[in-house]
Amino acid sequence: MAILLTPRGLGELIDPYGGRADLRARILRLLHPGSFRDDPTRVFRAARYSCRFRLKFAPALSLC
Repeated sequence: MAILLTPRGLGELIDPYGGRADLRARILRLLHPGSFRDDPTRVFRAARYSCRFRLKFAPALSLC
């Protein structure tokens, strides 16, 4: 997700992957299957965010 900072469209949310809906549903999901391979530290952030923000893992993200 991103917010436009240009004069035209200032403050407009860009959300091509539905992140806003996931946040409302309190779901934590991967952008693509290779996310943890690309950056293994993401697994630690996923666990930390899950606890800190009380997010549940999407089925494809199950760490167990």
